[in-house]
Amino acid sequence: MRQDEGLTRSVTRVLLVQLGNPVGDEIAQVVARSLRDLGVDVVYGGLQDSLQDIVQAAMQEDVDVVGVQLDSGNALDVSEKIGGQLSGIKVVQLAPNMTVEEAVTVIKEAGAQDD
Repeated sequence: MRQDEGLTRSVTRVLLVQLGNPVGDEIAQVVARSLRDLGVDVVYGGLQDSLQDIVQAAMQEDVDVVGVQLDSGNALDVSEKIGGQLSGIKVVQLAPNMTVEEAVTVIKEAGAQDD
């Protein structure tokens, strides 16, 4: 939950995006719906072309957590690459072989709380 200018948001806001090949995008969509069902405010950002696009989207959407789903050929450490640019925002990497339940757990452990 972010505290900006004395205001506290009561619901955690999560940005879910995919980096790389759009194959398997339905997993991110199912994770987004699952988190919404738990009361988490989710912004589904879809396919992003670059790490900088993810940083810009996270700042524009004022999120607390960013979940990045990678395609199977992508070996980036996303949290290391963009985490330093997103002060106060947790970045989690969702592996292509994760189940929906595992992805939801990882995002919740990063700070996504239901209301």
